[in-house]
Amino acid sequence: MSNPCQQDRRKHPRIRVSWLAVINVGKARYSSHCMDIGMYGAKIRTNARLAAGTAVLLELVPPEEPQIRVAVVVWRVDANGLVFLFSRGIQHRLIPAAQLASGGQAE
Repeated sequence: MSNPCQQDRRKHPRIRVSWLAVINVGKARYSSHCMDIGMYGAKIRTNARLAAGTAVLLELVPPEEPQIRVAVVVWRVDANGLVFLFSRGIQHRLIPAAQLASGGQAE
């Protein structure tokens, strides 16, 4: 678990989630679990063995919401999962930075 000081330095905050995720590497697909997500990245618990710098397609499945597909790069390999950097910012109603970027009001 990251410490609060580290999270405070983020430009774009993350939220804890429990979403299904699928990592697509070529023809291989790895069923995984998204632990936290922000506008430009996510942490995924997976059995996939990927090195930092590997480009893949990530599918995120929020409960009762449309699937999110985004090209990503493995940014870091942690003991409890892979940290992915998105190729573009994503918008979802649960991600605070996405609400602000789309012109919504902060709560």
